[in-house]
Amino acid sequence: MEALGIDIKLLIAQIVNFTLFFFLFKRFMAKPFFSYLDKLQKNNQEKEKILGDVKKIEEQAKKNKSDSLKLAREEANKIVSEAKKNAIYQHEEIIKKAHQEAEDIRLKASKQLNDEKNILYSEVKEKLIDTSTLIVKQALRGYLDESQQKELMAKILESDKVYEN
Repeated sequence: MEALGIDIKLLIAQIVNFTLFFFLFKRFMAKPFFSYLDKLQKNNQEKEKILGDVKKIEEQAKKNKSDSLKLAREEANKIVSEAKKNAIYQHEEIIKKAHQEAEDIRLKASKQLNDEKNILYSEVKEKLIDTSTLIVKQALRGYLDESQQKELMAKILESDKVYEN
């Protein structure tokens, strides 16, 4: 092999060096390097798993948020409808109360009008009696004496047929 320019001792030394290098590399470099790659791969898998969990949690949170919003809208609608019912009820109560007050005012006014009418009637009756008495006294003064005039006036007042409304 020397004719080819290959030195056997050098070739054996190269093979021994390569084998030694291979074992040393495998022992001290390849194992830590591959374990580092395994750790990176496991970390990436854990990150993907965590990311998937986060996405699930995020989707659940969105769902909960939409459910909460839906529930809040329903509650708001209930409150609004209840407020409308209360407003309608209060409106009806106010109208009833106003009608009742108007009726009370009308009754009071009617009673007051009747009272004033009765007072006026009494006053007119008294004036009429006074006027009638005066007329009878003046008209019959020469024809009847005073006792007969009183008797006639008593009969007129007893009959009480004065105009009544």
